[in-house]
Amino acid sequence: MDTNLLLDKFLSCSGVSIDTRSIRQGELFVALKGPNFDGNAYVESALEKGAGHVFCEDLRYSGLKKVTIVEDGLLSLQKLASAYRQTWRAATKSSLRRLLTVLSVEHEDCTNSQSAPTV
Repeated sequence: MDTNLLLDKFLSCSGVSIDTRSIRQGELFVALKGPNFDGNAYVESALEKGAGHVFCEDLRYSGLKKVTIVEDGLLSLQKLASAYRQTWRAATKSSLRRLLTVLSVEHEDCTNSQSAPTV
């Protein structure tokens, strides 16, 4: 699965949920599968409750616009988290660099200006 596609789908949603009992309108639902549960059984419920998008493994939902079929829900969630963290780090680094540039220019302007006359 293309990590950029996962990230794009996530960014179009208001949050992430793995439990349809607490999902909110517009959130991404990731259907996780384990030895005692199968989140794929709740895809329809997630959509009915207003999920913005769904990642699931069940091919029955492949024709739905708001569903992306993934090989493994947990692995997809991990890839998404990693991609988002990288995006956040890059944005933070750029923002910090811009802030430091602005501060250094302002500091230079202050130190090079003439002092106020003394009374």
